[in-house]
Amino acid sequence: MGIRGQSSENPSADRAAPTIWRPLFFRLLDHLEHGRLEIREMDETRVFGSSGGYPDLRARVRILDSSFYRAALLEGTVGVGRSYMEGGWDTDDLAALIRIFARNEAVLRRWTRSW
Repeated sequence: MGIRGQSSENPSADRAAPTIWRPLFFRLLDHLEHGRLEIREMDETRVFGSSGGYPDLRARVRILDSSFYRAALLEGTVGVGRSYMEGGWDTDDLAALIRIFARNEAVLRRWTRSW
């Protein structure tokens, strides 16, 4: 199932989320250098980055639909934005989250260039 119960064009890709997309997304976040990002999904919380140089730059993200990971990795900012609008994730501070990704632009660009 896709976001909010809608069927995906490729159901096997949605089922692969826990085994493929989520670890790949976390691997990307392992390289964050500026700011602190906390990702919470169900009962698990993972923390990425550090507050070095930007001690007040931090955000918490709650993943509400695991299809977010696939959308983020395959569609980039468009997929992240769409997933947010469809209720796939939320955050305690959207502005801080955007600043974290802006400060880590070089890290994120390495990911998109690898495709």
